Amino acid sequence: MRLPQDFFKIKELTQCLQDLFSENQIEHIAKEVGFIKRKGKLNGFEFVLLCVFDNSQFKISSLNQHCLQLWHCGIKIKAQSLNERFNQSGVNLLKQVLNKLVSLQVQIPDILSNETSLFNRILITDSTTFQLPDRFKVVFKGFGGSSTASAMKIQYSYDLKSSQTVALDIHSGSQTDLVGNLPNIVKTDLILQDLGYYKISRFAKIHSAGGYFISRHKFSTTVYQQTDKGFQRLDLLKTIAKMRTGQIKSLSVWLGQQKEKFSVRLVLQKVPQKIADEKRRKLKQHKRGQVSKERLSFCDVAAFITNVPENMLTAQSVLKLYSLRWQIEIIFKCFKSIFDLNKVKPFKIQRLEAIIIGRLILAIMLTKLYGLFKIYFWNKKNLELSEYKSFKALRSILHSIKKNICYRTQDTYGLWKQINYIFGNHCLKQSRKSRLTPMMILSIIS
Repeated sequence: MRLPQDFFKIKELTQCLQDLFSENQIEHIAKEVGFIKRKGKLNGFEFVLLCVFDNSQFKISSLNQHCLQLWHCGIKIKAQSLNERFNQSGVNLLKQVLNKLVSLQVQIPDILSNETSLFNRILITDSTTFQLPDRFKVVFKGFGGSSTASAMKIQYSYDLKSSQTVALDIHSGSQTDLVGNLPNIVKTDLILQDLGYYKISRFAKIHSAGGYFISRHKFSTTVYQQTDKGFQRLDLLKTIAKMRTGQIKSLSVWLGQQKEKFSVRLVLQKVPQKIADEKRRKLKQHKRGQVSKERLSFCDVAAFITNVPENMLTAQSVLKLYSLRWQIEIIFKCFKSIFDLNKVKPFKIQRLEAIIIGRLILAIMLTKLYGLFKIYFWNKKNLELSEYKSFKALRSILHSIKKNICYRTQDTYGLWKQINYIFGNHCLKQSRKSRLTPMMILSIIS
């Protein structure tokens, strides 16, 4: 039988996952981190599988439920003994597996054309924060005040072209987005980021690495234009006041202090009055009413900065491309609603970390599978998969995925056929006449 060409990419990915989740590989890591010091009832392999797969079968698994799952695998262990295995070495074992999984990359066909082919990768960087029980505030500090005492922040970078995870870090909720390291930038990478990552030195670092960025513009940053008389401060509000609703304007400007300025394009679009008023309402609510008249006037536009030259990307294309940043919010929604990432109980801290990291491992693993099928469906069938429907479908067949990747008792082609059928019949994104899907935007930009 002649197998489809695209099947071999899925086979390559599953082979990489099988190597990572093989008993020999995980036992090797378990010994390195000190989880295994002598032969016991529970080895590193079954501990990892427990935290990654079996934990996902229950929204909040009790120790007794864990023990029952292990009993089905031929391991007899009491709840107290299992609880003792949720220790720092167990957390370190899972962290090592997660890091290796994130760094695992499979070369895939390019899915994009036109301007998007100018970019090696289109990276979306953002963070999501969720509340933890107050007892964890020593390790995961929250925002304090009237907000939560304990919170966890997940910093995440996602490549829109390959639908693959690029970087992932775990921090306290109190830390700013800027504490997260930039993913390794290579020449012609494009970074889409929000105001939480707005820092001129960060933009300069991307630029010096040969990369590009598109970011929302921060109103408090002074903008200059170069004239015959030198650098003159640009009166943004006066410029905005002269714009018509829907008008797009692109300006060559400079950011920063007098001695260290950075050249960018400032792209402005005048938004409808209704949208501007809603932005003002949300801003007042967030700032508790303490907002300057000038800042409120700035809500009349959507403002972005970029170092992509005009001859590479038009102002309108900058706006369209930045709208794709919303895709990472959909990924976060899937992480929380499908993988229950933010649903925890006041366990001991090591058990809490093990459960969250286990869920992240599962989410990233399925993200890699979803990404390859997403490209296959678009390239071969011109169909776009729904992230939410696809992740939900993959979770429903975890038993088959586990058998293929961890135990190799299900053949890869059978798994490929199963996922292909489910995605094709139940997971397609519904198109709306007045709204372009992300893949459409990437395909038609001109």
